[in-house]
Amino acid sequence: MPSSRRSAACSRARAASASARRSRFSSTTSSGARATKSGLASFADEYLTAWVGERFVTSLRIRLFAHLQKLSVGWFERRQLGDIISRLTGDIAAIEELMLTGVNMTLTYSFQLLFFAGMMFVLNWQLTLASFIAAPAFLLLSRAFSRRIQNASRDLRRRSGSITSVAEETPAQSSGTNP
Repeated sequence: MPSSRRSAACSRARAASASARRSRFSSTTSSGARATKSGLASFADEYLTAWVGERFVTSLRIRLFAHLQKLSVGWFERRQLGDIISRLTGDIAAIEELMLTGVNMTLTYSFQLLFFAGMMFVLNWQLTLASFIAAPAFLLLSRAFSRRIQNASRDLRRRSGSITSVAEETPAQSSGTNP
C-alpha cells in the first residue's frame, strides 16, 4: 500500500508540475505577444511621426525655395549671403525640431500637468492652491528670461551670418571670380 500511495502522490506531483509549466509557458507567450504588440505600436508611432514631420519640412523647403526664386536681385544685394544662408538653415532646423518633437512633447507635458495637478489637489488642496498662486510669478520671471535669451539668440544668428558670409566670399575672392 505505501508504494501505491507513493505512486499516486508522484503522479499528482507530475500533473501539478506539468500544469505549472503550461501556465508559465502560456503567461510567457502572452507577455511576449504583448511586448511584441507594444514594440510594433511604438515603431509605428515613431515612424508615422517622423514621416509626417519630414514631409512637412520638405514641403516647407520647397515653398521657401520657390519664394526665394521670386525675390528681386535688389533684395539679395541688400543682404549678406551668409546671413541669408544662416537664417534659412537655422530657422528650418528649428521648425523641423518643433514638428518632430515639439507637438508630441507639448501633448505629453499637458497631460502630465493635468494629472499631477489633480494628484496634488487630492493629496493636499491647501498646498496646491498656494502653488497655483505662486505659479504666475514664476511664469512672469520665465518670460523675462525668455526675452533675454531670444535677444542673445538673435545676436548669435547675426554673428553666425556674418561669419558664414565672410567664409562664402573668401573662396570666391581668392579664385578671382568676384570683383
